[in-house]
Amino acid sequence: MLTQYQRQGFSLARGFVVLVMPAIHAVLLYSTLPVKQGPLGMLLGFLAETSGAPLFMLLMGLFIALGREKTTAYILKRMGMLLAAGYLLNGCKLLLPYHWGWIPQQFLTDSGVTENTATQLFLTGDILQFAAIAYACCAVLRKRITSVTWYGLAFLIVLLITPFAWKLQCDGIPAIPLALLNGKPPQAFFPLFPWLLYPLAGLITGALLTRLNGTDFNKLLIILTTGLALAGYLLSLAEPPEWKTEFYRLGRGGTLFHIGLAMGWVLLFIGLAKKIRKNYFFDLLQWLSDNILLAYILQWIVIFWCFPLFGYNRLQLFSSLLAVYATATTSFLLLFFILSGSKKIKRFYERRQPDL
Repeated sequence: MLTQYQRQGFSLARGFVVLVMPAIHAVLLYSTLPVKQGPLGMLLGFLAETSGAPLFMLLMGLFIALGREKTTAYILKRMGMLLAAGYLLNGCKLLLPYHWGWIPQQFLTDSGVTENTATQLFLTGDILQFAAIAYACCAVLRKRITSVTWYGLAFLIVLLITPFAWKLQCDGIPAIPLALLNGKPPQAFFPLFPWLLYPLAGLITGALLTRLNGTDFNKLLIILTTGLALAGYLLSLAEPPEWKTEFYRLGRGGTLFHIGLAMGWVLLFIGLAKKIRKNYFFDLLQWLSDNILLAYILQWIVIFWCFPLFGYNRLQLFSSLLAVYATATTSFLLLFFILSGSKKIKRFYERRQPDL
């Protein structure tokens, strides 16, 4: 049974993902190598690989398990909306600055974009494209099956076949959708294999929560956190080196390790929700959680549109901190004004409706 503290903890965790995104992405693009390898870069790198995309996708599966069952039409509509949002974001954050001459050539070279630049930029597979596919997979699975055992079997199947899926290759137009399934940067940053394991782990976690009381679930979450992290680390020691070189396409051990760490963040925020009274910081995280899609889109647009201001890989520590503050503040203020404006427009049209 889901408790108030668990519900709040899940939302706080999702809001925290949004909160740290601008800082992670700003340092990734603007800062010099010494800054990235220094304390600030190491801290943000740790957050990116534990409380960033892994936690985000784990929570997506968890919310699917805890939410109401959706119709097939709704699932397909949601999938289409996320895909459209992903490619619209590619257009806004990549294509427009590229045509305006704002994206440094070195960034394109480092990203492996060497020919058909506009096409490659637009078709880049990022987390929204992955989220669309993963959402459909997990929502349909939840709709058709209610057994935790079958969820676990699906998880094991994906875990086992992932390295073999990477070997599938083709040329021409079919290579574009295939990259969303098994590619790596710059074609796809979050391929379905292995990233589907994160929402599947969340789906299993949510299904277990509906069958256990709050205390037993928290104890189980502790076991899963430590067990998966330890098992993943030990397994990764025996894996080929090429399975460890790319965070976006880790092997079985590396993926299990990061799933364990993501579950640790969930456990942490459940504890914080229980031990700390509601406050303004929690309100901020809840607000960001409620508006996660728009917040994600806005922060990427702001960061890429600020290339002319901050440059690529050239900021020292103090300048990096200023860039983090500027991009995060701008992103969240834009979110606030857009939401406030949409509410005012909605109230305006509601007042104009004739009484029935």
